[in-house]
Amino acid sequence: MGKKNKNVDNLQLDSIMEMASTLMDNLQNSKGAEAVNQEELLDSEAVQKVEKTLGNLLDNNSEKNVRNKFSGELLSEMNKFNQQVQDLKKQMSEVRAQYTKVTKLLKKK
Repeated sequence: MGKKNKNVDNLQLDSIMEMASTLMDNLQNSKGAEAVNQEELLDSEAVQKVEKTLGNLLDNNSEKNVRNKFSGELLSEMNKFNQQVQDLKKQMSEVRAQYTKVTKLLKKK
């Protein structure tokens, strides 16, 4: 369940970041900036605040992606380590079984 919610959160964050990136591109596009100025929907200060906020969101998303990549690599290494431990346990069990057989054979002689 938690994994499903995390996937939904990631999809929502991805769509927000995509919209933010598109908006940033439109604001930086000269025609988009002219249209905004002509319609007087936003003053330059508001545009700068939006650009700064969107830039921060994009930076935060990049940092999150780096952390997620590191976490994924760490999880992969932990899984490899756990598999090695399981393999060693199996080998130890086999060695014990062989030891028991040898001990029984020696007692018979």
